[in-house]
Amino acid sequence: MSQNRKPYFDNLDALRFAAAFAVFLFHVGRDVQDFFAQNELYPYFKWMIKITDKGALGVNFFFVLSGFLISYLMIWETESRGTFSYKNFLIRRTCRIWPLYFLIVILGFLVFPAIIDGYETKHLATNYWFFLANFDEIDYGASDSINFLTSPWSIAVEEQFYVFWGLLGFVLLRNGLSKLRYFKHLIFALLALSVIFRFQNFDYARLLYYHTFSVMPDLLIGCLLAIYWYENPAWFKSFKRIKPWQTISIYVLGAGIILTKNIIFSGMFVVFERYIIALFFAFIVTDQILHRRRFFYLKLHNLALSLGRISYGIYMYHLVILYFLKQFWFSILENETNKYLLGFSAISYIVVGFILVIMVSKLSFHIIEKPMLQVKERFSHQSNSK
Repeated sequence: MSQNRKPYFDNLDALRFAAAFAVFLFHVGRDVQDFFAQNELYPYFKWMIKITDKGALGVNFFFVLSGFLISYLMIWETESRGTFSYKNFLIRRTCRIWPLYFLIVILGFLVFPAIIDGYETKHLATNYWFFLANFDEIDYGASDSINFLTSPWSIAVEEQFYVFWGLLGFVLLRNGLSKLRYFKHLIFALLALSVIFRFQNFDYARLLYYHTFSVMPDLLIGCLLAIYWYENPAWFKSFKRIKPWQTISIYVLGAGIILTKNIIFSGMFVVFERYIIALFFAFIVTDQILHRRRFFYLKLHNLALSLGRISYGIYMYHLVILYFLKQFWFSILENETNKYLLGFSAISYIVVGFILVIMVSKLSFHIIEKPMLQVKERFSHQSNSK
């Protein structure tokens, strides 16, 4: 890794958008499913819902990407400066994460209860103020109708990771990269711990989906990718010799695993689900960084690249917008019987919802995020870590 090389991968912004869009499709698909559950049109949408239901894995991809980018940045900073600043690291993370996160929390616990009649939530505000939203989801999420308070759970996991991983960086990297190998040892130990935890709780779905010990393999595999990238750059460059048809075959295999994951990872095999899928996502990250001229290289799609810059807003705002849009959209169709109008309305709901999410996210980026990113840059070299 060159000292002058900036820790920035332009095409990964497009991957962020793909992950955020997948999560949007997951939730909007659930809305359509709820509306048509008792409707004769449901079979026509069943195929779509089976696909959009896998969009929840966009969160897994975010975790892998975050683990890679954060660890890569830590290593690069240590190599270029001779040390790692935990204080600057936390300031950068705060500037990037906190504004939108706490905006959603304030809306959910302070603003909407004061201005919307009948609005109430079983979620505990204290868990959200202290980035414990993922544990709150385990205890209260299944019985709470305020769905937009679900989004912060993954941000809480990432914040827990940032505090822990950054502290390790301060301890192990403050005198250079000589102790980088200890990160690898710790990663393998934590991966083993996660296997044990998931094995002990394989039949508790909400715990497997939200608990930090259960979801950390995604982050850790991303971290491991960054470390091996630094230690074995020649090996990763050998990926450039992989032929397009071979790469496409891996993508098809990975997509097949994702689409059939509920069959493959049933029963106790669910223990290994996050590991297998995270390895596939790590391959995607590697492939997207190295292969810059292939037709499936997302950087070539400028719209995806542009939308990637507002992906954090897409992720954080989409459930708030869908929460209100759903109440308006489907309430006016409650007594509608024309199946063609109902079908058109369902598709329109998805399109209008996405347009509104993009509009709000773009506005938020320029009003809230961009000024905070300028503050963030005072404490770092250019980076596109989340």
